[in-house]
Amino acid sequence: MIGVIGAMPEEIELIKKNMSEINTQTIGSMQYHIGKIYDEPVVLCLSGIGKANAAAAATILIHVFKAQALIFTGVAGGVQPHLNIGDIVIGTDFLYHDFDAQALGYTISEIPDEKISLFPANTFISEIVLEIARKAFGSHCIHYGRIISGDQFVADNEKIIFFREQFNAFAVDMESAAVAHIAYKNNIPCCIIRSVSDKADSNASTTYDNFFVGAAQKSSYIVMQIIKQGDFRVLFNEL
Repeated sequence: MIGVIGAMPEEIELIKKNMSEINTQTIGSMQYHIGKIYDEPVVLCLSGIGKANAAAAATILIHVFKAQALIFTGVAGGVQPHLNIGDIVIGTDFLYHDFDAQALGYTISEIPDEKISLFPANTFISEIVLEIARKAFGSHCIHYGRIISGDQFVADNEKIIFFREQFNAFAVDMESAAVAHIAYKNNIPCCIIRSVSDKADSNASTTYDNFFVGAAQKSSYIVMQIIKQGDFRVLFNEL
């Protein structure tokens, strides 16, 4: 069973339209759509925005629906200057840019009780997803790099420079690190796919409004291609 999460309706709309045999269950305030895509069993969840929502959705997918792997699909702000609107970032690893216990002697983003700041994607899965994305849209717009998360919509030129210099981040969003964190704690592989909707700069809110839907659909399309090709079924046998 594959667990697929998106934070906003537009980020899962294409996937839901292609599901069959849908049975919807509500747990708390979240709906979980159990069904099939190209005969592959999938549970699709609209988590809502932010780290807590994403972590809650991921936890339920793993422990209630027994998801064997997690995919998060959606949009993000591009951090590196060479990224363009509509480009795809496949996450290599993930951290919280707003987690700060430096006053207690820890590095920025380090979680004290876990002694860790970076949560890795499954490299084997991510590299195959990278190739699927390149075949779908061409190598020029597909990137492989770090995604950072925090509970804020970033629209700040100075903050973006800090994210590049401090974290070497490729993209910034509000959920990915939380999903990767839950996957890490449960020893579940995850893959996170983000399409750039804005540059997270002073023009981000306007750019986001103009390009959000198209960017969300590109990310969802890659998820559909992953499932269509049956790669996750093969990957489970390799892990």
